Amino acid sequence: MNNEKPITLLVTYKAAGENAAKFLKELIEDGVLECIRKEEGCIQYEYFVPAERGGCVLLVEKWQSQEAQKVHMKQPHMKRLMDIKDKYVTDTALEVLQEI
Repeated sequence: MNNEKPITLLVTYKAAGENAAKFLKELIEDGVLECIRKEEGCIQYEYFVPAERGGCVLLVEKWQSQEAQKVHMKQPHMKRLMDIKDKYVTDTALEVLQEI
């Protein structure tokens, strides 16, 4: 890629009841996570379930550059991710952290 600084995104997904677990299970079984982690420029792409916030999932994703993250969003497996997300997730919040 280019000389841009790495970029980290914190994405919080909210889902009702057992839907958070179903969301993660389907992403794993469908192979979406494996595809994303193999993308050029992907440094980290991990989901976490907060112990004290039922129905929430935190995604921490780190990319070599903002351009790498933009390319990531155009990949065919991201359509599958969005389709799965639409089935289970009711709200999404995004926080962008960029190294200085």
